[in-house]
Amino acid sequence: MINGIFIINTDGDILAQKCFLASTQKWNPEIFYRHAVKNLSTAILSPCMKIEDMYYVHASEGEVYTVAALETPYIASFLMVESLKKFTQECMDLVGDLTSKNIMNHIAVVYELIIKTFGLCQPGIVSKNAINECKQLAATEEDKTFDFIPDNLFGVKTAKENRYVKSGDASKAPLASQKEAVDEVFLDMIEHLTVVINPDGQLFNIRLNGEMSSKSYLNAPVQLHIKMSDNIVDASNSDRQSGKVNVIAKRFHSLTDGDDMKNNLPSFTHLSHPGLNHVLDYQVDTSDTVLPFTMYHNFTKTQKGPMTELLLCCKIFCALPAGVSATKWSGTLPLPSKLHSLQATSSLQSVTFSEDTERKFLTISTPIFPSQSHHSITITLLLSEVLPFMKYQMLFLNLSFEIPDMCISCMNIHGLKVHNIATNTAKSIGRWVRRSTRCKDFEFQLKDWFV
Repeated sequence: MINGIFIINTDGDILAQKCFLASTQKWNPEIFYRHAVKNLSTAILSPCMKIEDMYYVHASEGEVYTVAALETPYIASFLMVESLKKFTQECMDLVGDLTSKNIMNHIAVVYELIIKTFGLCQPGIVSKNAINECKQLAATEEDKTFDFIPDNLFGVKTAKENRYVKSGDASKAPLASQKEAVDEVFLDMIEHLTVVINPDGQLFNIRLNGEMSSKSYLNAPVQLHIKMSDNIVDASNSDRQSGKVNVIAKRFHSLTDGDDMKNNLPSFTHLSHPGLNHVLDYQVDTSDTVLPFTMYHNFTKTQKGPMTELLLCCKIFCALPAGVSATKWSGTLPLPSKLHSLQATSSLQSVTFSEDTERKFLTISTPIFPSQSHHSITITLLLSEVLPFMKYQMLFLNLSFEIPDMCISCMNIHGLKVHNIATNTAKSIGRWVRRSTRCKDFEFQLKDWFV
């Protein structure tokens, strides 16, 4: 397990430092600098060295050293070195040449990349999506640098002395100040929904996977005593019960095998270290799941002189409970060839339409789709020619959205107790529970318009 990551230059300036675990051994970037960099007598520094009972693995680029501090040598040094080298390359892609000035000018991006790469306390390779998020964060105006904690970093806005988390960003916890100790634990439940509905409106396929994770900003491990709602049933090894939330597959991520660490639904205990911790992955039986969206549609095809007008009318109903709206809602419609012109309207005023440059897809988007509401979308396509292969080009309407503050499976957390092992107390610890449902593949298959 990685105890910490830090970035230091040849002058001994600590550019970035992130602790991940409570170490029984003292480690400090200054120790590495004093025993390794400052007294460097050869052109090559050993990639892995033991200094005062701690293992330091590093990768260097110019004047900058990226170093991982480990208490035990359980992680292979070559694997750690490769991970640090990959991190260094990604960092250079984001901030330019790896100099002290560039790192300090983009310190927020560097810290974001450290968390995304090493947040699990293991050598990791950051995903493409995470890199894209960092690139969006790095895309600032020319000659403009980041403040140390800019607005909207990790879902946080700073307004005077107040901070609050944006709704819908359930996996993004606030970044604690490096100068103040914020004793907070965030428990996030995020569910991922995949749905396919056939042209007759019948459910063809549905899948619902969930994950639970914690983010701890304490400097010592804590026990999370999690109590979920009583209607949750562990159906992985038993028959499913009607009217209950049946969990058909699960995997706990406990970091200890002690007798006090119980992994049983609906109540269980998890040992959470400082940083990001995966608690539980699960899959829910979807036989009683109420779909958040339904749609009715029809095609009308008429001849307009030498051209063909194709009219698609969609009626979309949001079945979410009152007060719970879908955010970041968007629909994607593939467009047929020989498209001459396109017009689209919607009864929801906030809806916008955008067509890609190659005219292959139409994107329908709105920041919020209200709950318990019907809205229509009408799309008029003018085709210069209708050819047989075009029947395979406009087959579906795919929706993507997010439902903040709600798990579609009705998985709820009714109790969260945090016990600090180091102080043997639960006082002065902020506890937060956040939920979210995310969907990128909610597919409505369209009827055959080629008739």
